[in-house]
Amino acid sequence: MNKGIYSHAQAPSRLEMEEPIVHPWKDINKYIETRAKETLYELELAEEFLKNGLYRNAAGKAFQGWKAVLAVLAANSRSELAGEFRGFVRLKERVRVEAG
Repeated sequence: MNKGIYSHAQAPSRLEMEEPIVHPWKDINKYIETRAKETLYELELAEEFLKNGLYRNAAGKAFQGWKAVLAVLAANSRSELAGEFRGFVRLKERVRVEAG
């Protein structure tokens, strides 16, 4: 069993995801679509790592997949969450975005 570094050449579906993640305040539907794809890719990698005995790497990828799932759920519940978190947020890009 090869316990070396898992190269991107062994995971062609991961390479398909070259599009950058769109910020949710710019296009919520594109953000949800991208995060859903990310979930599948991360879990696919976790499964491959697990098959190769790379348990720590598999756990990390499973966690990244779970974070992407939570991002999709939060984006889908944005209107409900907006009532709980009011105000504005200042971003690195010097853009002011309404938090709600």
